[in-house]
Amino acid sequence: MVFLKLFDRIDDLQNEKAFHAWSRSIAVSTSIDRVRKQKIVFEPINENLPIADEDASTSLSDPDEQVELSAETIKQEISKLSDGYRIILSMRLFEEYEFSEIAQLLQITESTVRSQFARGRMKLVAALKNKMIDE
Repeated sequence: MVFLKLFDRIDDLQNEKAFHAWSRSIAVSTSIDRVRKQKIVFEPINENLPIADEDASTSLSDPDEQVELSAETIKQEISKLSDGYRIILSMRLFEEYEFSEIAQLLQITESTVRSQFARGRMKLVAALKNKMIDE
């Protein structure tokens, strides 16, 4: 669907050097539109849940545990998470959006983004640990 939109709107591209940014914005907008249509239900914020700080926001494991994981393995495990967690984790880890940007794009509060990211990350770490134990 994104490719079709890119192809359909190629005449709107004014600067060939800006293709990456232009195509990314169309891809993100298309993805967000699709997510909005699916009516994702986010879990309510649990005030007792510790929320990750900025410095540790992209760390997936304990610093004492040095584990080599491929991006593909992480993406596979993220794809198994519920939509809310998957979208926020992907936007933060792979697209490198700030929490405030994600909140604005998804039209939810930044604290919800942070809590969903923290919960999703905990679920991802647990899934990756289980996967490593199974292997």
